[in-house]
Amino acid sequence: MENENNFDMDNVSEDEALANQEKNKKNKKKKKALIIILSIIGAILLLGIIALFCLNRYFDSMLSLISYDTGDENVSFDETVGDEDMESSIPEAPAPDELPPYEIIEGWYDGDSIAAAYEEEVLNILLIGADTLDGNHARSDTMILMSINPVKNRIVLTSFMRDSYIELPGRNYNRLNAAHAKGGPAYLIETLEYNFHIDIDNYAKVDFSSFKEAVDAIGGITLTVNDVNYNYFYDWDGIDGLSQSKATDGTHTVHLNGAEALSYARTRKGHRVENSDFGRTAHQRDFLSQFVNNCKGSSLSELDSLLKTLLPHVVTDIPQEDLKSYLLNALTYLSYDMDDARVPCAGSYENFTTNSGAQVLNINVPANEKYVKAVIYG
Repeated sequence: MENENNFDMDNVSEDEALANQEKNKKNKKKKKALIIILSIIGAILLLGIIALFCLNRYFDSMLSLISYDTGDENVSFDETVGDEDMESSIPEAPAPDELPPYEIIEGWYDGDSIAAAYEEEVLNILLIGADTLDGNHARSDTMILMSINPVKNRIVLTSFMRDSYIELPGRNYNRLNAAHAKGGPAYLIETLEYNFHIDIDNYAKVDFSSFKEAVDAIGGITLTVNDVNYNYFYDWDGIDGLSQSKATDGTHTVHLNGAEALSYARTRKGHRVENSDFGRTAHQRDFLSQFVNNCKGSSLSELDSLLKTLLPHVVTDIPQEDLKSYLLNALTYLSYDMDDARVPCAGSYENFTTNSGAQVLNINVPANEKYVKAVIYG
């Protein structure tokens, strides 16, 4: 009996030993698997950190190409750009037949007082196009307010006509583009905010001629143009690869190099109003919209070339950390819907000759204030 009990105890001990061995093997396998998983996660995190470091260094190198100017330090008014005499006989500008519904903008009105329109989620950056960035404030050739709305996934490009005859804060009446010549970007922003009661966050000034190289850096841009513009390009010596196809609506699809695209952006011909500044600003909005669209299909090397070409021609007051954030969100912004608008809006202006003989646009400022607020914030 005693031997049988010993025999059973021996069997139990062997079974337990085998079970413990099997358990130890499983535990070792689990530990090994855990180590492998943690190693993979660690490697991914390390690669992510390295990638972020490299990306941050890359952005820093790109941002170092930009010139920074707050726009409101040491502003000196250029008195060589004369104001017009205060116009006591400016006729009342016409009112447009239709304006956006009042309820869209009534939130910024309190009785007879008008507060500056402001929505935290909408980023307003004034794009200023000039043919020089040498520190001498020339009249701004292009003034486009870029409004980015991440809530509605929408970007609006609003052109302000340079011949708009409005009051310059603390001074007399003049063309809108004289504000930049007098006091630089800060005074131009002050003038727009003073007249239209909108909030402008920052500015970016670009030597417009630099877009020639920028367009070439992404392999050109594709535009849809009408017969007048098509013939203009077709007759131009050195035109490159114009399509001979013509759509049923009379438009042509053309692929333009940098020189051709810049010429299109500057010409007054062939868009809605023949030989007018309205045509030129419409071309500029078309150009910028299609430039952005063409960037969507560009390779990383093309985008790198684009940044290195364009950024040295940019002056801005946007802080570097904000700019870095915008660059990180660039792909998201490229997916947004893009709309365009113009101030003055249709039916809200008339041609006017000042006392000094200047040909300007007499605009209905209150009507255009409502219009631009609805376009940007509506």
